[in-house]
Formats: sequence, structure tokens, C-alpha cells
Amino acid sequence: MKRLAARLDKYDYKLDLKSKILVLKLHNGYEARLKLLASDERIEKYLDWSSYELAVKYDGESLWVSIYFRKGVALREAKTVMTIDSNFDNVTLCGVL
Repeated sequence: MKRLAARLDKYDYKLDLKSKILVLKLHNGYEARLKLLASDERIEKYLDWSSYELAVKYDGESLWVSIYFRKGVALREAKTVMTIDSNFDNVTLCGVL
């Protein structure tokens, strides 16, 4: 095993961004409560987003948690379509209105 890490889906944790608490569900009904160290500005950005997965990693000294969020967006009708072809010696652009 190269590293001690795990991915958890939304059924294996509870996330409360307002109180900055992450509860990990462990075996046999045990839970681990973690206090998030993110700034208030960063937390406020994701209050209306939904989390769907997180990754937990222990590097021998610290426990790292990465939380993955998603947010639905309204699609708009495209006004212009552009393709970009990047090569070693040139860049080619093609646009359609």
C-alpha cells in the first residue's frame, strides 16, 4: 500500500458547513468528528453547493480531507462556437457566428 487514503461517498459522512463540522461514519457505528480549518470566505462560497464525495488521506503526521462539490447551472443558447487547434508550431482558430 503506497499511502493510507480512502474515498467516501455522501452516505458515509455528514457535512455541516455552517458549523465547520465533518462527521465520518466508521465501522460498528462509531463516528469521527473533524473541525474544518477553512476560512469563512471559502465556506460561504460553497454553502448552496452539494457535496457528493470526499477523499481522506493520512500522511503519517496530518489528516487531509478533500471535499468534492457540484452545482447545477442553467444552460444558455450559444451565440458563437469556436474551436482551437494547438500544435507545436502554430495555433489555429475557427469561429462560427
